[in-house]
Amino acid sequence: MSESTRNVEACHTGPHGFGQKSSGYTCIPLTHEEHMELHRIGPREFQEKYGIDFEVILEGLYTEWSELQARRLAGA
Repeated sequence: MSESTRNVEACHTGPHGFGQKSSGYTCIPLTHEEHMELHRIGPREFQEKYGIDFEVILEGLYTEWSELQARRLAGA
């Protein structure tokens, strides 16, 4: 996967990620090209191809978001 910060889209990876939107908590950032590839080859093959695990990525994003929220509340 690229590390691009341009043309990034929120890609739903949850149980209804394909055809029906799942929770926003299951979104990972992908470029448009990566997003289309994910839809084309499917989540299992995409994760294998890039050596990633959606659950690990989602956990990291949620942790980062939670820490940001805690800092915001502490500063308020």
